[in-house]
Amino acid sequence: MDTTKYIQLLAKIYLGLLVLYIFSTFMLQDYLPQELRGFLEAEIEREPTQIEDIAFVPIVTLVILHIASLIGFIRTKIWSAKYFVYTTIGLAVGSLFMGPYVDHAVAATISSVSVSIAGAIIAMLYTTKSAFNP
Repeated sequence: MDTTKYIQLLAKIYLGLLVLYIFSTFMLQDYLPQELRGFLEAEIEREPTQIEDIAFVPIVTLVILHIASLIGFIRTKIWSAKYFVYTTIGLAVGSLFMGPYVDHAVAATISSVSVSIAGAIIAMLYTTKSAFNP
């Protein structure tokens, strides 16, 4: 069974969840307890560490390539599968350098669901027949 359409559907959902996550992260900060809002404000105002400075450009590049790979899935581009897997791994490693952060429960749930969908896409790429693995 060809799963190209399912992978494309999951890529669309994943892209939508990424947008929703970014939107909800900023919109729901006011609903955090005062202590957590204070932590977020302190994190925003502090100077970045040297490791954070060094990791910034590669992480932003990975995010852009990750979004491009999702668009490639939607447009049925074969190269998108390889980029998606590599950028997903790269972003997982890059998250080790980010440090602590605070999210509202709704934003954290959206993030968890999107990570699960990314895992489903990768599983489908390696275990099923689709246009992305000729």
